[in-house]
Amino acid sequence: MADKKPRILQGTGDMVWTIAPLVVACLLVAGLVGQCSWSPGGPTEGAIPTFDAASALEVDAGISDYPIRMPQVPEDWTPNSGSRRDIGPATASTVGFVTAARLYLQLTQSDAAVQPLASAYAKGSVDRAGTETIGTTEWTVFDDDSDEPIWVTDLGDVRILIRGSGTPSDYVTLATAVIEAAPIER
Repeated sequence: MADKKPRILQGTGDMVWTIAPLVVACLLVAGLVGQCSWSPGGPTEGAIPTFDAASALEVDAGISDYPIRMPQVPEDWTPNSGSRRDIGPATASTVGFVTAARLYLQLTQSDAAVQPLASAYAKGSVDRAGTETIGTTEWTVFDDDSDEPIWVTDLGDVRILIRGSGTPSDYVTLATAVIEAAPIER
């Protein structure tokens, strides 16, 4: 019978030789399934996913009890996402845009009241922080537990919400575009 090494003689080298085959096996498996890449220069920006915002908003306009608008955003903005959700008894139609500077802005149109709409898209608690006036339209600005302001306006038959990582001028651009847009014909 072989003598066991005393515990005191089991050192770092023994641990390395025990773990090394596991590390090699993990790297091989990750490489085979394509979940690893080598990028010595650091991460690279990927392509922005595209989304047919016009078609999605046309569908939402056909099934909503409130008017939906398709704003004419700058040509270098890319629509990249969309969704529809319930906010209590109300519904909300959302499309997302990536600006030329690769910042994100969300546009939500809903028949929910202003406060419930802001709360539904807030990250944590939401507090009224002030107002912004764009043209003749007043927007209520809310703060939450993120660095992204939430702008909401009540147009009577629809409430509009804007939030995201865009610059203040991006918010103004989107707010102006949605106010100027005519409702989509049903």
